[in-house]
Amino acid sequence: MPDRNDTPHRDYRALIDGREVQVVGHLHTSPHHPHRGAAITPFRDLAEPGTGAHLFALVSVRCATDDTTVDLDTVVSHSKYFEGLFGKPNGTSWYPTPAVYDPQSRMYALGSQALTAGLSIGALHDDVLEMVSDAGYAAPAGVRVHDFPVRAPAPRQPRVTALTTRSHTRGKQ
Repeated sequence: MPDRNDTPHRDYRALIDGREVQVVGHLHTSPHHPHRGAAITPFRDLAEPGTGAHLFALVSVRCATDDTTVDLDTVVSHSKYFEGLFGKPNGTSWYPTPAVYDPQSRMYALGSQALTAGLSIGALHDDVLEMVSDAGYAAPAGVRVHDFPVRAPAPRQPRVTALTTRSHTRGKQ
């Protein structure tokens, strides 16, 4: 039987704006985004986080429109989900978002703050992509990070001013 130290070390990390973070697991939901504090399925053989570790969960949301009908005779409701109806998003959205660890229960969960996509882009490590692929999902290597508070003023993209020689010399001929 192989020794645990003989197994290759997995690197469950992502690079976000030049900062390395630990990706602790994956959470798939449909048809809506997960609730704050939702439990995360951790990656297998994941070590407990170190002090001060920046923890993130990789979330995937399969977007769909809920169409619920009620049978008037039996008063039983039936829900069906359709992708791409009525101008709604279609497909699966992927994003890393901050996670928390509870050492008493040894469980990971999404943070308690409502977050949305900011300006940060995350690059997922190959081991994270492989774990998600083993679960039957196809995550992109680069993803928009959900780390911006929902009620905060909109982030501003850095202005890029492209000055040309013509704009410098206008009127100075």
